[in-house]
Amino acid sequence: LNSSTIIQLISEELKVSSTIVKEDIENILKEIRADLTCCIEYPYIEEYYRDCYYSYYSRKHTEINRNCFRISFFDSSVTEGNYYTIDLSDKFYGYIVCRPTPRRIIGYTFLSPKIFKENNFSICVCKRDVSIMGRILEVSAFPFCGQDGEMNTCAETAIIVMFDYLSRRYNKYSRVLPSQIASLMSASVLNRKQPSVGLDMDTVACIIETKGMATRRYIRQDENKPVSCGIKSDKFLQILHIYIE
Repeated sequence: LNSSTIIQLISEELKVSSTIVKEDIENILKEIRADLTCCIEYPYIEEYYRDCYYSYYSRKHTEINRNCFRISFFDSSVTEGNYYTIDLSDKFYGYIVCRPTPRRIIGYTFLSPKIFKENNFSICVCKRDVSIMGRILEVSAFPFCGQDGEMNTCAETAIIVMFDYLSRRYNKYSRVLPSQIASLMSASVLNRKQPSVGLDMDTVACIIETKGMATRRYIRQDENKPVSCGIKSDKFLQILHIYIE
């Protein structure tokens, strides 16, 4: 997957520097097992990037691809020859999307904990049905998405993946698209929305509250300052653990 041929192919199609493509893909590969089969699909339409494309990237004074690559991961026993005949219920480990954003290409990612070299951790997961090469496959994971540095910073990305997870676990919540976050910001942010410069805590809380979740902010004391407002560290950790449980 990190061969020069594949890196160059992705770089040319997405019109993104091969250095960035190589770096981003290798950041994924260094954490996952080596005994895997990869399925590469192109062109692939990814809903979060396509939303960013039509609300922001299509209006830039440069040509930017609206399609993505999708790279799916399977157990090494899966081959092109037996893909349509064997049971894949425990052999599919999720996928990553490579999008044509010039700063970072890793987009929406949905990887099972089973794919990582070290997976003895606790994590919230949700199920997703994925259509790959005509087969509907199920995988449990927690969604992730890289920041593109223009449409989405860490705050917007955190909101997107949180509600992506919640919408798949509970009927009460719905997914939040990047353009919807920009619209919800209109009431509290006076400057232009893109390129994004990030969100403050009040704006984040307002967006989350608007989408149906009750929010409350806790601030931990800075023990390095002689006078610091907030909650003492031990009490703060106790509250955090209660919320996690």
